[in-house]
Amino acid sequence: MPNVVNATQAAATTTITGAGLTVGAVTTASSATVPAGSVIDQTPIAGALVASGSAVALVVSSGPAGVSVAADTTVSVNGKGTVVSPPISTAAAGELLVAFAASDGPTTSSQTLTVSGAGLTWSLKQRSNTQLGTSEIWTATAPATLVNASVTATQAAGGFDQSLTVVAFRGAGGTGAAAAGGAASGAPSVSLTTTRAGSLVYGVGNDWDTAVARVVGTNQTIVHQWVDSGVGDTFWVQALSAPVAAAGAIATMNDTSPTADQWNLAAIEILASTSTPLQVAVPNVAGLTQAAAATAITSATLTVGAVTTASSTTVPAGSVISQTPVAGTQVATGSAVALVVSSGLPQVAVPNVVGATQAAATTAITAATLTVGAVTTASSTTVPAGSVISQTPIAGTQVATGSAVALVVSSGLPQVAVPNVIGVTQAAATTAITGANLTVGAITTASSTTVPAGLVISQTPIAGTQVAAESAVALVVSSEPPLILVPFAVDTVVFSDGTGTRVTAPFRTAEAGEVLVAFVSSDGPNNATRQTVTVSGAGLPWSLVTRANTQFGTAEIWAVTAPAQLVNATVTATQSISGFDQSLTVMAFTGAGGIGASGAASGDRTAPSVSLTTTGAGSFVFGVGDDPDRKVARTPDANQTMVHQWVDNNPNVTFWVQGRSTLTGAAGSLVTISDAPTNSRWNLAAVEIVAR
Repeated sequence: MPNVVNATQAAATTTITGAGLTVGAVTTASSATVPAGSVIDQTPIAGALVASGSAVALVVSSGPAGVSVAADTTVSVNGKGTVVSPPISTAAAGELLVAFAASDGPTTSSQTLTVSGAGLTWSLKQRSNTQLGTSEIWTATAPATLVNASVTATQAAGGFDQSLTVVAFRGAGGTGAAAAGGAASGAPSVSLTTTRAGSLVYGVGNDWDTAVARVVGTNQTIVHQWVDSGVGDTFWVQALSAPVAAAGAIATMNDTSPTADQWNLAAIEILASTSTPLQVAVPNVAGLTQAAAATAITSATLTVGAVTTASSTTVPAGSVISQTPVAGTQVATGSAVALVVSSGLPQVAVPNVVGATQAAATTAITAATLTVGAVTTASSTTVPAGSVISQTPIAGTQVATGSAVALVVSSGLPQVAVPNVIGVTQAAATTAITGANLTVGAITTASSTTVPAGLVISQTPIAGTQVAAESAVALVVSSEPPLILVPFAVDTVVFSDGTGTRVTAPFRTAEAGEVLVAFVSSDGPNNATRQTVTVSGAGLPWSLVTRANTQFGTAEIWAVTAPAQLVNATVTATQSISGFDQSLTVMAFTGAGGIGASGAASGDRTAPSVSLTTTGAGSFVFGVGDDPDRKVARTPDANQTMVHQWVDNNPNVTFWVQGRSTLTGAAGSLVTISDAPTNSRWNLAAVEIVAR
């Protein structure tokens, strides 16, 4: 890139085209150091490496900047009595401060104001107070930059409402013509003849009669207004909307309404400076962040101009690549400094590598000054193994050079995980297998002691195995559990004899599903009240099978099936009328199918006997009895045996359990439980325990 700074525009054009480049955008800017028509700045800068045919933008000098006057800052305050403006700061030294003050006043004398503050010497430029109140214009020049200064307006007759507006003007050459007017009624209006082209004209007024907003005349604007409804006054500042075109022009400040109030109005011309503006050196902000550059520029009493962005391989995003004017250029205070800010690395389009092999995709990505990012694999029914399924970012996306492009590469046809179907029904297993895009293979059956019939015992392949879609999964399904013959027999017998509630010693059963039968015989009162008992324990829901208690005492049979094996179980018999002796015998049966027939009988001075008709073949039959009168051992009849007996000497009572010595024959057989002696009172109950 050739250096064309300070060359004329024509010479710069010749040099640029001679270097195989083209002239880009050409803009102009004022310069106190570069002659009009010569190049102030170029982009790219001299020495930069660019492609042939690239454009070179030029900033060409239009000569020294003209001077115009403008408001730098404006503050206002409304209040009663003495008022102090909000803090005011100026952008540069030498600014003109103008105080526009309007105040209410007494009805018997004129009101006046005095302006002071900011460490400046203030001068009254115009006062209008022919009507009640006053409207005044005061000025002061700040030789140095002001920071958080304040201005005060003090009334000669204190305690009245007033409004103060302070405007700081840059590029001002002082004040020119001034005018004042006032009337008891009519539309406010005052005119002056300007003394210099480019001047600004401002006015300040007060309406002593009513609190109503002003409607300003043509090409004028309200700067500040206080419609003071508290006292019924209005205070305002207005200005021409644009600088006057030439000296000798009639400039009028006027309001079209209201038109029936008494008013005071003062106006003043703010002159544009004719002197050469103060020159400052443009600071070097290249390489600074945009925020830091803005701070440096405003600190040099300059302003930030146009900000554009450009990519850069060397300047971080957000920092300044170049500036116009270049650092060190002498320019007028308040001049604009344009910035080119880095947007980061140059942007390139991501190439389309979908469908290409991984190697070809890598070549295309690196050729685009990008890098290959994360590479992951995925199965595909359409993209061959080793080729790219997708990319991130997608093709055509603009990204910074050096950015990574992630790839998803095909691993071939999809693999699926075999689902876990063990323990589910064959139907549910089939649904799960086909839902996983697999098929049901060979189905065999096998008996199982743990898996219910119809549920899956095992599968091939096992759950979690990765296989190709549509592969077969073989199942082994549970049939009925293997037949295990359990003998029909008495597993265990426990008993407890004594007074009141009885609890057996702890016992255990051999297996789950055993039938427990409690044989209870108890003494009771020798009157019409009958004794009964209740059986509980082992965490089981006991049920009464039969009861014989026509004679004194009771003989009862209770039963329950234990779904699980019992360990350290106990059974309790509780009398309805406590305090009597009783005997509790509990028998557990393996291979039992439950309770069949039962019977109960009672007698006096006869042989104890009770009969039942069996409901099943090969059943056990047992009975329980009590003799409330005598303490005499029982003698079972033929083919019967005594299981347990308590000849209770204390109350002269006998309790016993007896049973058939062998299993019964066919269902429908009449079976009798009987014994001797034959001359006692007795209660006797019997039960059939059927085989499973």
